[in-house]
Amino acid sequence: MNQKSKYQPHIPKNKKYLSKVKRLIKNKKSFEKIHFEYLTDVLKLLGFSKNPYSMISLKNPNNKNLISLVRESFEKINNTKIDKKIKDKIFILWNYLTKYDKLKKAELIFVFGGGGINRVNEAIKLYKKGFAKKILFSGGNPIYIKKHKVAESKYYANIAKKYKIPKEDLILETSSKNTPENVVNSISILKKINFLPKKIILITVTYHMLRAYLTFKSACDWDPILIRHPVPSEKFKKENFFKDINGWSYVFFEYIKLWIARLMKHF
Repeated sequence: MNQKSKYQPHIPKNKKYLSKVKRLIKNKKSFEKIHFEYLTDVLKLLGFSKNPYSMISLKNPNNKNLISLVRESFEKINNTKIDKKIKDKIFILWNYLTKYDKLKKAELIFVFGGGGINRVNEAIKLYKKGFAKKILFSGGNPIYIKKHKVAESKYYANIAKKYKIPKEDLILETSSKNTPENVVNSISILKKINFLPKKIILITVTYHMLRAYLTFKSACDWDPILIRHPVPSEKFKKENFFKDINGWSYVFFEYIKLWIARLMKHF
């Protein structure tokens, strides 16, 4: 897609929805420094003095100025000559969100909801290699797989069954529509079946990994070892995400969503 492509801003807009999400996780003191400055560093080098975090709040979730800043910064990146210093800062934006851990054997592979099948394929591969004996697929029925007319987790489970993964080794969370719900609803299921793994492999798409990890760490009360194992996006990687309005907005809004989670005192 080029910069004229239609895209949807990846931030929540409804106040009631935000209020519901806020209540999902009990208020926490900040337990990890988040480098929000990585985004403002890029914007400053591009010539923008606006602070994107000051444009968003729980009382003002649909800020057109923030959306304009995403498009303006994208156009500045792609319509001007970007020097190495700016490009290096852009790469830092990506690298920070996509950190991973050394892969180890665990008791559970936890797959966050999201578009594409890279994450389910990776979960199947790790299961087949013996990295865990159980897979939990989380996700309800988001609009990007509406043609399947089933919960996202059920869709993923059907793929896993085609690869001869036994039904009893699959745990499904079928109602969540966002990352906090992925985590909170799934933890509730794990507690109901009395299965609290000591080690969990977390699988999600690269640029979603930091927020997914922090959300799980915040909501989980038995302190398992969390192994971050991001999988490649089917469309975007470090070298090209800023060349597509959707890729740039995904990464930009990950920082905004981290900010919103901090406003909600989730982590």
